[in-house]
Order: sequence, then C-alpha cells, then structure tokens
Amino acid sequence: MAMLTVQGTESVVRIDRILSHKFGISSGLTQGDLLSPLLFNFALEAVVRGVSIRSGGTIYNRSAQILAYADDVVLIGRNHNSAKQVCIELMAEAERFGLHVNENKTKYMVTTAKNHSPIMQNMVVGEMNFEAVESFKYLGTLINRDNVVSAEIEHRISQGNKDFFALLRLFKSRSLSRNTKLKIYKTVIRPVILYGCEA
Repeated sequence: MAMLTVQGTESVVRIDRILSHKFGISSGLTQGDLLSPLLFNFALEAVVRGVSIRSGGTIYNRSAQILAYADDVVLIGRNHNSAKQVCIELMAEAERFGLHVNENKTKYMVTTAKNHSPIMQNMVVGEMNFEAVESFKYLGTLINRDNVVSAEIEHRISQGNKDFFALLRLFKSRSLSRNTKLKIYKTVIRPVILYGCEA
C-alpha cells in the first residue's frame, strides 16, 4: 500500500553522563545503514499490531486483512468501507510512531468476481487522495483487477527478452564456452522470468 518514513525525529548525544541539547534529524537512517531495516521493521510491526484486525483466517472469513513485507504494505478489504476503515486505523497508528503514508506511492484497486468491471474512483482518506489503478506491482509481481495472470506472464517474458538482448554480445562471443553461456542464462535471465512463480 505505502512507503512509510520517519519524520520529526529528534536526538541527543551522550558523553559520559552529560547529554547535549536536542537536535532534529532531517535525513533519517540511510537505506544502506545496517540498523535501518531492523529499526524500521520494529516500528512497522508495532504499527500493524496496533491496527484492530483479527489475526486468524483469511479474507474469506473476515472483512479486512493486512499483508506486509518490509516497507511494502497491502490492505485488503471485502468492500470499500472496510478497506477505508483499516486505512484510517493504519494511518493513525503510524502517526503515533512518527511514520506517515506516502500519498504518491499509495494506490487503490477494486476487483470483482463478476464479469462487469466496477467504476474506478479514487479513495479519499482524510486529506489524502489515493489514485485508483487497474494494476500495481507488489513484491515484483503484477497484480491486476481482473485477476488475469497473462499480463504478468507477458511482462516477465518481456523482461527476460530485454535481459537476453542486453547480453546478446556475450552469447554470440566465441571466446566464452557453452557452459559459461549456460551459467549466465541460468543466473541472470531465467531468474528474471521465473521470479516468484513458485508462490
């Protein structure tokens, strides 16, 4: 659903038992920092646990569900109101921890089991307006509102072709053995095409 970031953080420096004056942190932890993912995961875990959603079962026997992997969060609701309510709760809980939802990276999608597609309207939550989309990427997989896998398969084949043609000079090279070319194919091209297909 969203990218969450730290805002309005202050810190102090302690030398022996003396504390410095408070100062603001404007850049936060950089992505390459070793503590960054650990601290962020702790904060996000606390936010998700603070949202009042029953933890057992699936979307078939409850009205809302949260999927989270690192900073990629997906809210699933059986209807517009349940999805909006969970979004409101998540945003309020995130504010408690100094995190906020990035409006530009948050998307809203409606799916239906019926043959007709619903009218796509943006979801407005407070002052935020989340764009309605027909598809989005989650953990490298293209998810669309019609639940058609062919779009994802075409996308993967296209990505594999791009990688193949980028490495075409190596594959045509006579200085590389056939075994080396096979290793390049198995380690560079095939994982792009098959990424996440086991799930």
